[in-house]
Amino acid sequence: MPLVNYLIAALLVTNLVTGVLWRFAAHEVDKLELMAEVSAAENARVVKEQEQITEDVRNGWKAALDVTRADWSRRLRNANVQPMPGISGPAGGVDGLPADALALGSQCAETTLMLRDLQTWAKRQGKVQ
Repeated sequence: MPLVNYLIAALLVTNLVTGVLWRFAAHEVDKLELMAEVSAAENARVVKEQEQITEDVRNGWKAALDVTRADWSRRLRNANVQPMPGISGPAGGVDGLPADALALGSQCAETTLMLRDLQTWAKRQGKVQ
């Protein structure tokens, strides 16, 4: 009879240990699921913030680009004005401007603007946490 009692006690102990371990594993799974939900929500927030930064920088760049192009358009129009009578033309050779100097200046201004805004975008994206 004592052997049967020991077997019953052993079964009870193994059942308790199994139950505790199962509950611990279930708790860990619950924790992992909760962490996954929190991470997904955080990821969605970061993506939304980064998209907003991209949109803000894009809109600012387009507005600044429009202003820059309008300014250079005005300068190009002013450069095509007929010279005043009785005034000699510009010096030739080294001192003369190349034919595409103003257009090249416009392209440089646009490239500078683009790089400046790209740097702003990269800095703002890097600060998102």
